[in-house]
Amino acid sequence: MLAVDAGVLPWLAYGVGVGVGVRVNRLRVKVAGVLWLSQNDTHAAPYEATYERRTGELSGCYSWPGGPFEVGPCMTVALEDVTAGGSGPDVVGGTGHVSWLTVGVAARAGWSLRRRAALFLRPGVTFTTSRPTFAIDGVGPLYQVPLVAGGVEVGCEWIF
Repeated sequence: MLAVDAGVLPWLAYGVGVGVGVRVNRLRVKVAGVLWLSQNDTHAAPYEATYERRTGELSGCYSWPGGPFEVGPCMTVALEDVTAGGSGPDVVGGTGHVSWLTVGVAARAGWSLRRRAALFLRPGVTFTTSRPTFAIDGVGPLYQVPLVAGGVEVGCEWIF
């Protein structure tokens, strides 16, 4: 799957992921992981922060089929994992690490291309359970994770 989101880190984020799931009747449960492209933040020039992000997610979706299409609501719980580094004048480069949970709601739409393959689109909103602040010692805070973030996933799935 391909993922795009805004709000977890300072800039629009792009990621790729894989997942595995089980479907029983209209209920779908999936575990997925996403690796995001790294980000550089220069808002506090001449200081710079670099972010490396990984996400692990458990989601449950209910669907209503209609021919080759299906739609339905989803609930998600994710573990966000970020390694951040800072640099700039009079700063000794170093990294820090933080993880936190998010909960979210989404809508999932799917289109079955064939009996064993489907395309899906899943826009959603997540709410963070804590709001980490990224800072450079001696400089101060550079970025705080907001309470709400939004994103969308697009992908294909193979059905066994």
